[in-house]
Amino acid sequence: LTGFAIHVLIGCSLFFVTALKFVPMAVLLGLFLTMGITSLTSIQLWERIQLLVMEPKLYPPTSYVRQVPMHKLHIFTAIQLVLLVGLFVIKRSPAGLLFPL
Repeated sequence: LTGFAIHVLIGCSLFFVTALKFVPMAVLLGLFLTMGITSLTSIQLWERIQLLVMEPKLYPPTSYVRQVPMHKLHIFTAIQLVLLVGLFVIKRSPAGLLFPL
């Protein structure tokens, strides 16, 4: 519910573009950076990246940690990281115009 409210308020900000011109760009960038960092805790990929460097006895008791073997979980995370890096490489290349990222 909180995430939905945040997105609604971001959408409503389109109606206040004239007022947002008076807010310094550093303030807006800091706001979006803070929102991104605080939302990292709810992203499963980030949790699995943390598992790569965490001792097995400290793993959280989440369902995917208990039900999936660790080597398969780490392989899946590595595949996702490689694909994420691939997306950024494509985005920065001239072929990036073909992808609406």
